[in-house]
Amino acid sequence: INIILTVVIVGVLIYTILDVRNRMNHFPVIFYLGAAGNITTGIKHMISDRKIMGLITFVVAVILIIIAGFNKTIVGGPM
Repeated sequence: INIILTVVIVGVLIYTILDVRNRMNHFPVIFYLGAAGNITTGIKHMISDRKIMGLITFVVAVILIIIAGFNKTIVGGPM
């Protein structure tokens, strides 16, 4: 799942950077996808008894969700 999310994130990022002025509304999606990747990694860490690393990963995911929310209010976008 993480590999697929990473490929999607990179694809959307490249697509957005190619024409930033018209695709600026995709940045919240990139942050949401990054948060999803961190959540899946956090779950993997929690299952493998690396609780502190899993907790740190969940905190980073929450930070990405907050950044996506601010970004969405500033530039607009889907979700």
